[in-house]
Amino acid sequence: MHLEESIKKTILTLLLTISLSLISATKLGNQTLATDEVIQRPRAIFYLNASPGCYSRSFIQVTQIPYGDVKKLYRTSCKEPHHFEVFFVGMLSKTDRSISRSTDNLVQECSKEYSKLKFNSRNSRSYNWSNNEALTYGTWLADRGPEEKRFGLKFICYASLGVKDLNFYKEIDSPLIRGFEKIEK
Repeated sequence: MHLEESIKKTILTLLLTISLSLISATKLGNQTLATDEVIQRPRAIFYLNASPGCYSRSFIQVTQIPYGDVKKLYRTSCKEPHHFEVFFVGMLSKTDRSISRSTDNLVQECSKEYSKLKFNSRNSRSYNWSNNEALTYGTWLADRGPEEKRFGLKFICYASLGVKDLNFYKEIDSPLIRGFEKIEK
């Protein structure tokens, strides 16, 4: 008797699992995929391999991500949700090895390139920022050690939308930089 109840429970559990897997679906971004479909995860790139274009810090859509070290990025169209818009890639000279000197030169180089750009400003048709958001730009430079040996003094300048207390990057689904709407993956 006890064995029969155990078999019945196992069969019911199996039938329930099969029926749920047939009718359920997984939501990813704006697409609904059946559970038996394979989701192709895009290949992440190392942050110092980024070239001008748009990047997301995460594979799935995340409206806010904390400021912090970025080591991998996912290339995306600038018309799709993203966190960063890389606008310049450069190299510092070998005389810039001291941290304070390289930081000053890095900021100067990115500021110079940043000043050449035109941005979709508040109240533009492309993007309307809230009062808590601010256009920011930042830099990525190889860490000392293996990264510096491989990439030298390569640096990357990017624009992003952050909250005013600078604790989070915001996800955006249209370009901040004018002209980036033409950039695809």
